[in-house]
Amino acid sequence: MIRYAFPFFIFFLGSLPFEAACSLLAVRLGEQANYTRIVFDFREKVSIKTNNSEALYVIFSAEKADTFKQSQKAGLIKQVDIQSLAPGQMEVSFKSPHSLKILKEFWIPPSSQVSHYRYVIDVTKGIPKPTVPTLSPPPAPKTKIIVIDAGHGGQDPGALGYRETHEKNVTLAVAKKLAKYLNESGTYKAILIRENDQFMSLGSRRKKARALKGDIFISLHADSHPRSDTRGLGVYTLSSVASDKEAERLAQKENKADLIMGVDLKDELPEVSNILIDLTKRETMNLSIKLAQNLVKKLGRYVFLLRNPHRFAAFGVLKSTDMPSILIELGYLSNKKDEELLLSESYQEKICHGILEGIEAYFHRKNF
Repeated sequence: MIRYAFPFFIFFLGSLPFEAACSLLAVRLGEQANYTRIVFDFREKVSIKTNNSEALYVIFSAEKADTFKQSQKAGLIKQVDIQSLAPGQMEVSFKSPHSLKILKEFWIPPSSQVSHYRYVIDVTKGIPKPTVPTLSPPPAPKTKIIVIDAGHGGQDPGALGYRETHEKNVTLAVAKKLAKYLNESGTYKAILIRENDQFMSLGSRRKKARALKGDIFISLHADSHPRSDTRGLGVYTLSSVASDKEAERLAQKENKADLIMGVDLKDELPEVSNILIDLTKRETMNLSIKLAQNLVKKLGRYVFLLRNPHRFAAFGVLKSTDMPSILIELGYLSNKKDEELLLSESYQEKICHGILEGIEAYFHRKNF
């Protein structure tokens, strides 16, 4: 860079297309050791204003002139633009790759050596404005995948109702309604383990659930009981220790469902009976319990629940699903009232509404 020792300046006077009566004679730049000097030569003293809020501008009174641009530079100043703002007013702007700070500015009156007025501005590098980082938009929230398993199917009809209603039909009807509720919410994506009347082993259901990488696994069932007055919805989570004899009976019954197709579960039963360290982690088991608690609380507003509706048992379908997993017994088909309700679309919708609210409460409290 060529440095100019003051008082050597770059002069703009010769090229300025001002009228003879224009009060601005020249704009000069000079590079010093620690600052750059700007000198305005005026025919007479004028009203002048500097603006240094973001860039350096100088506005002053002068007669009309055409827009004028110059590319001469010195020191911190890399370009000077001169333009007429309005009749009787002009602006000079100084472009620099740095922020500019005015050190001082002052008038020098005419003297025996100089017959005109001079306005001097000394500038140096200012404190650079802090760079505001460009924030990437937050990632879109991940759609939660809810895996729904309609119990039984095909050659395995499940429980038989008071009016010979098949469990497999009730669970599939509720599963489809629940999937519709969840998908229409816009927050969840529901995927059915089975979408028609087909048989699937417990192992194949677990395998498909793992492959879908769901956030929640819900298995739907409807029970029967020797006592026809037993009724109500219950929510079960996995444990090697059953919470009561009824839960133990139910788990044994469901785990033997594969035998209808010749799939012997005797090799799996010792594993099921062991303490499940947490589906695959202790945390997963705890999350399953929290999910069940939220579902029981919300479902209780809409449907009739079992006494002590959250229970524990060693259900094979919940084993090793790598996600919070629950089994919902929708009611007892062996009870005339429960069977009638479970065949009612309005009651099925109440169940789905309660499950949706329970899922929402679970994710809200877990703050996913």
